[in-house]
Amino acid sequence: MRKLVNFAIKKIKSDDSYQLDNKLSLLGLLEIVMRRFLSLIHGFLKQLILLKKPRVWFVSRGVRLIASSQLTALGPITFGRNTTIDAMSEEGIQFGKNVNVPEGCYFRCTGVVSHLGRGLKVGDNTGFGHYNFINAQGGVDIGNDVIIGPYVKILSENHKFEDCDTPIRMQGVSRKGITICSNVWIGANVTILDGVTIGEGAVIGAGSIVTKSIPAFSVAVGSPCKVVKSRK
Repeated sequence: MRKLVNFAIKKIKSDDSYQLDNKLSLLGLLEIVMRRFLSLIHGFLKQLILLKKPRVWFVSRGVRLIASSQLTALGPITFGRNTTIDAMSEEGIQFGKNVNVPEGCYFRCTGVVSHLGRGLKVGDNTGFGHYNFINAQGGVDIGNDVIIGPYVKILSENHKFEDCDTPIRMQGVSRKGITICSNVWIGANVTILDGVTIGEGAVIGAGSIVTKSIPAFSVAVGSPCKVVKSRK
């Protein structure tokens, strides 16, 4: 059975190097297989209801897909329990292949319908963390092979507040967008603010607040986040 499951995972992921841990018990493996099978069936039913061409979607309980006509996934994707994906925006949401969106994530592209947001694009083999929040009003582009820890917040919009005689809520917003390049690792509890680009291969330490762009292959930490060394 172990060989059969390993073969199936390799095919789904298109990754011939994938191997199950030999220390995983048969009972544990059976539990995983049953859970994934049920979420796969749920995913197919969800796509049929949404009139989408069936693909490999693993959809757990409590998943909400809003403006689903603007949501696309180019390959296998996992939506964990109680995730909310709101694709209403100018460009919608596009996921690449082998993307994992675990429990409690909330991705939204528009805050108010009077001012639609841009949208979200995610590359291949990218894994989000539990309870990630993405505000993609200004546009968020995430590359391939990105690792994002739990409780990360990505906020691509800011309120204007220059006029002290006008309520802040009436001064509008600014939107520059956020880019996270490929092969980036973002630690737990990081906050990334609008206008930031995180270069390829960068590492962002846990708890950091990223207010300015980070060069490629840098290690950066702190609040505000600053480069402490280069990986090269």
